[in-house]
Amino acid sequence: MRAAGADGIEITVEKGYIVQQFLNPGFNRRTDEWGGTPEKRFRFAEEVVKAVRRSVGDDFILGVRMSAVDYNSLPIQNFIFRFPWVFPLRHHVLGNDIEQTIQYGHAFKRLGVDYLHVVCGSCFFNPKGTPGAFPLEEVRLFCNMTRHLSFKAAVRATALNMLPDFIGKPLFNIGWRYQEGISLPCAARFKREVGLPVIANGGFQNGNFIAAALRDEKCDFVSMARALIANPDLVLRFAAGRMEPEADKCTYCNRCAGRTATSPLGCYEPKRFASLDAMQDQIMAWNTPDL
Repeated sequence: MRAAGADGIEITVEKGYIVQQFLNPGFNRRTDEWGGTPEKRFRFAEEVVKAVRRSVGDDFILGVRMSAVDYNSLPIQNFIFRFPWVFPLRHHVLGNDIEQTIQYGHAFKRLGVDYLHVVCGSCFFNPKGTPGAFPLEEVRLFCNMTRHLSFKAAVRATALNMLPDFIGKPLFNIGWRYQEGISLPCAARFKREVGLPVIANGGFQNGNFIAAALRDEKCDFVSMARALIANPDLVLRFAAGRMEPEADKCTYCNRCAGRTATSPLGCYEPKRFASLDAMQDQIMAWNTPDL
């Protein structure tokens, strides 16, 4: 990381990636030294943090992006098809609650982590991490592109293709809605109770809302992705005093999130463009290097 010119490194303990799989009691069904109790489930994350710190040194920024509440029951399609069920049922339905993850926050602090990046949810993408709409078309695209990977992937793609939109859209949009600064209440608790610098994530776009969150010391930073994909100059707008979202604001349709593994980076919301050609031209311009 130093050789690449980075100022720090962040370990992802969310989105359903392997470190969170060990930490989440709804996913970790082990009964050996790597599971069965909160302390044993934390062991994998602890070993990862220690190994990274040894590699980067004590004078290099090391952060952890972690889920404050797992919300294992969302999105609903993941919950329906996740077997076997884990008991007690709160582990299967919820996963870790904030009371438990606050304790993990203290443990990360003792390990020498420099900051926490607080989000919610237990997979990518999910309504508690990427609030907005569920992009059924983009999910179909991903499933169709990966259907060759396994029998399960082929069945999943076939089922999605056979499901009519009038059933799929309302069904899969259960639990999905936009909420500004969705992780902010959790971030505030981590900042107050753990005492590390905290980044809040999820649905930030309004400059006045962000300024209030920082002023009220609910977090130390905010992170944005979708809003900056829609308007890469958003921070410059804030600096110029243009704090409220404008006509070309991000709609949180989540099409960009749904296409992260299949398509070039860009905004795929047709409503933000005069035509589909204009949308495609912008995406291609952003992803074509100057020659």
